[in-house]
Amino acid sequence: VQNFIDQVSVIELAPDLSTGDIVEVITSPDFATPTTAAIFGSGVYVVNSRFAEAFPPILGGPPLDLEYTLTRVP
Repeated sequence: VQNFIDQVSVIELAPDLSTGDIVEVITSPDFATPTTAAIFGSGVYVVNSRFAEAFPPILGGPPLDLEYTLTRVP
């Protein structure tokens, strides 16, 4: 997950896991500074941090009432 450029790169790893090649870059207009992702079934679920709106209080940002979302991409 590449958060501030709003994309997820799919990397095919070598058998020994020492190197990899980018085989796909996933983007979505629904990404909002993604921070992590998980594969579930046939989808990739991306957590939107909304850092572009404000950093969370634990990172020095103001307390805000923001709605956080997941984005599912194939």
